[in-house]
Amino acid sequence: MDIKTILIVILMGWCNLAYSENWFYGQARMSIDGADLDAVRELTIKNAISDASYRAGATISSEEIVLDGVLVGSKVILQTQGYLRRAEVLSEDISNGVLTVNVRADILVDEGCRKTKYGKRLLVSQFVLMDPKQAALGQLFDIGTHVTKRMQLQLNSHIEQLNAHLINQSFDLNDANSGFQWPELVRNSEYLEREYGHQYALFGVIRDLSLFTQTKDKIFSKQTKTRRSFTIRIYLLDTFSQNIILEQSYHAEADWSFSLNDPVDLQSSLFWQSDFGMAIANTLGNAAIDIDDAIKCSKSYAQIIAPTDSGFIINLGASHGVQVGDILNLNKRVSEYSGRILSKPYISHQKDSEFKVISLNSETSVIYPVKIGASLSARVFDFMSSAEQKH
Repeated sequence: MDIKTILIVILMGWCNLAYSENWFYGQARMSIDGADLDAVRELTIKNAISDASYRAGATISSEEIVLDGVLVGSKVILQTQGYLRRAEVLSEDISNGVLTVNVRADILVDEGCRKTKYGKRLLVSQFVLMDPKQAALGQLFDIGTHVTKRMQLQLNSHIEQLNAHLINQSFDLNDANSGFQWPELVRNSEYLEREYGHQYALFGVIRDLSLFTQTKDKIFSKQTKTRRSFTIRIYLLDTFSQNIILEQSYHAEADWSFSLNDPVDLQSSLFWQSDFGMAIANTLGNAAIDIDDAIKCSKSYAQIIAPTDSGFIINLGASHGVQVGDILNLNKRVSEYSGRILSKPYISHQKDSEFKVISLNSETSVIYPVKIGASLSARVFDFMSSAEQKH
């Protein structure tokens, strides 16, 4: 193994550590004493999350915590406020009139990176339903379309410096269980890069939508409920480097409160406010947090889309944070052969190739070489990055 390969492996390991969750555990107890159990449970969960934040070295009071879907099963997803990003109830127990709750909370103690200067653009392709037969009960055949749209809304509303764009196109995997294969990955990357020019693309597969019954023993009876699963697998692709930077599965389940025979209106708030609808929304929120982790520290690249008489046009503009006078560096995608094997491409900074933004609009900018002759090595589909970003 040569020194370049060793360094790449080390850097990949460092990046994986940088994007991992920061889970801390907490516990709280509260007496019920004739009070409303739901209200006591919510406050106990908040206190348990506060305990977890204290263990993480952060100080977050229960009054600062806003819970979303707290009474849906045992899963809790919360709107991020400050360092507190999400939480999950691990166990609940009532003994001698006292409720005990154990939680784990994802608390961002230190971001560990500097945000890039320019905003990022992400394509959200249509999520594919792996087994359409599972959608027959409730006639949820269009659930992929609705999940995709809500995923886009989650990304745009919760992630800074990101513009998530929905496309009416899906990408079927040859084998949804094994994920993308290298030739397939390259084909999709090349197509998306040239068709849209976005650095990132999100693919999704709904892998499980099945129903099942759950029976709980009570003192004098048994309680049987119909529940439904929701499992998705997402793939976040960097089309410029032709690399999957996030591949993750998410599972949720909740009570199915609708008839097994009648169709469900996926446009209705009645569905999305149900236990199952909220479980889907919470799952997508969870995925959005992981997507944010995967891209927030990565370099933001613009792509050269056309030449001008004196320079080039790039596909980032004022809406992405570009300003007149900004200095950009030229980058090229490079692949190398090791024997007969072609390596995966990487993006390489080109020395002495600075360009200056001389004019712009909302979506594009015109750049001009700072040094005479710098433009001779630039081509359409090459990449530009802020000179402030380290290479």
